[in-house]
Amino acid sequence: MLTLRMRPKPVNSNREHQALVEVITTAQPEVAQKIHQDHRKDAGRMLVKLLRDMVPTQI
Repeated sequence: MLTLRMRPKPVNSNREHQALVEVITTAQPEVAQKIHQDHRKDAGRMLVKLLRDMVPTQI
């Protein structure tokens, strides 16, 4: 919740979720798994960057 207001609008996230729903409904489990993994990695990188930006740099 700490980063919720700091995140960009979830435009890309919404697209990724829509793509995931589409491949699930068309029985493409390998593609769904790849989309999900990529989404989680991207989200993780974004959150780490936000948290790092919050901490003052150490000299």
